Amino acid sequence: MRGSYDQAKEAIELRCGKVLGKRQAEHLVACAAVDIDGFYARRVPTPSTAPTTLVIQVDGKGIAMRPSGLRPATLKAHLKTPRAMRTRLAPGEKPHRKRMATLACVFDADPAPPGARTTSSPRRRAAAASGLRARDRSRGRSG
Repeated sequence: MRGSYDQAKEAIELRCGKVLGKRQAEHLVACAAVDIDGFYARRVPTPSTAPTTLVIQVDGKGIAMRPSGLRPATLKAHLKTPRAMRTRLAPGEKPHRKRMATLACVFDADPAPPGARTTSSPRRRAAAASGLRARDRSRGRSG
């Protein structure tokens, strides 16, 4: 909890109206904090084994921002750039408007054991799953 109990009480009253007093807020915080050490102790990850793969996934996307969301230098460059249309952007026109949003995820994964599904071609797997067999189409044709 950030701030004093009075600040927390005021924040709750702004959103929910008058629903609890200062002593009740103190009691609720004390009750909620009882198991915090146990919560973090349970979340300690176990060390992974040597064959376990550590996977890192990162993805980024340029997001077109409103002028109020731009940094000062980018906003200055944006305001200097002439625009083709007054009310909206022309196709491909986003100079000095984007900021990068990046999401990263780290996890471990045990590799799947190799088997028939991982060693045969996707085409054969699809045919086997549908029950279809290849036919010799050259028979029965008139030459």
